[in-house]
Amino acid sequence: MERPLPIRDSDVLKDARLFASRYHLIKSLSERLKGKRIAEVGIAFGDFTKFLLQELDPSHFDAYDIFKLTDSQRMNGVSCADILKGKTHLEFFNERFESAIKAGVLRAIPGDSSSNLKNAKVQYDMIYVDGDHSYPGVKRDADVAVNCLAEDGVLIFNDYTMMDLSGYKYGIVPVVNDLCVNHNWKIFAFAFQPDMFCDIALVRGSAAA
Repeated sequence: MERPLPIRDSDVLKDARLFASRYHLIKSLSERLKGKRIAEVGIAFGDFTKFLLQELDPSHFDAYDIFKLTDSQRMNGVSCADILKGKTHLEFFNERFESAIKAGVLRAIPGDSSSNLKNAKVQYDMIYVDGDHSYPGVKRDADVAVNCLAEDGVLIFNDYTMMDLSGYKYGIVPVVNDLCVNHNWKIFAFAFQPDMFCDIALVRGSAAA
């Protein structure tokens, strides 16, 4: 795993706000992002997707995931079979969000998120990254996301922590810190989580000025 660069420049942090949870963070963005274009990378069962749709009421929402959860897997201690009930992951998601899909608001985009984001014809106002947590995976998603984010857009990373409870090493901290240290991104917000799988929101330095 890449060693994260230390953030020493106080300007990176000077306008940052703290939130009790990612839900409070998103609620704080509702006025800024209402009716805008949103992308979520890494969907799982769509619980956070539902919250984003309800809270931000976007005009356009793209859900990126490989959509390969199966009945034989467990996620966060929950049997996928109990959730999917015989459906494929993509079938489950499409059925859960049928009304938003039929309304032309939501699109499920299966496959490699970095490849699909690279081909996106959309400039998003917010991208929420919760996909492949390995360093190469996070780096790929971040490199592409910054190019399809509006100039004043918000880039949020879930799980800003070094590893999970099993010791699996994450790449979020090194990628985020590199954006801040070497690429003029500023920390817009930090949202806590009980087990410290926190969210961190970035904006471009030019947008923060």
